[in-house]
Amino acid sequence: MVLDRTTRFAAFTMLRASLQAVGWAFLLYASFPSLATAQTPPPPAPPPPITVPPVVTLSDGAVTVEGMTTKASAVVFGVARRSLQFGERLETRFDVLDDTDGNGAIRFEVNEGLPWKSVWTVVDLPSGLFSLAVPEGFPLMEIDFPGQGIGSALNTLESAGDFEQLLWVRPGLGAWALTAGDGGVNDGDQEGNHRILADVTRFAPIGKSPAPPDKFAPGDVLVGVEAHTLNIFAARLAH
Repeated sequence: MVLDRTTRFAAFTMLRASLQAVGWAFLLYASFPSLATAQTPPPPAPPPPITVPPVVTLSDGAVTVEGMTTKASAVVFGVARRSLQFGERLETRFDVLDDTDGNGAIRFEVNEGLPWKSVWTVVDLPSGLFSLAVPEGFPLMEIDFPGQGIGSALNTLESAGDFEQLLWVRPGLGAWALTAGDGGVNDGDQEGNHRILADVTRFAPIGKSPAPPDKFAPGDVLVGVEAHTLNIFAARLAH
């Protein structure tokens, strides 16, 4: 079929318009690659962990923590003997609290006020750095890490005592708690020998922490408070 001159000119005009349209589309594609490849931007990098322990202040019936890793969590462990009209009452607190304001600080009130006879531990969860604190005038009775230390299988901790509150933290993962009485169900040897054998399988998760690991590991933080005396040991296992 032979096209006349007018038809050929019209066809050429349409072809040129089509090529121009393709060219503009290519330029638009090249200029705005995000229009061509829609990708979710990567999440912001987490803030770097702190390099010095957090600062803990006990006052006005509250516990204040400053200098923790921003937008992260801290593990709070408190053991107290509250004086009553007749005798004393043991109080224990295990919490994982978040820095919701992003200023590296948390604060919480203590029900019925802050007991004078109390000892507090705060562990920055990302870094594993920790601080101990007691109310003004109350002695911090810190003792050495248990002589028996960690069992050869790395799954038990033996310490002297009759009734202990224990905290185990693995930085970046979670925290776990254990209440154990000498000879009780959470004492690994279940013998009345003034020693407590804390087994990893007996620890319970705190907050949203996962189930406890199957053994202790370098970098873990272990804290123990003897409930009757409020003697405390705290250590980070050597790498």
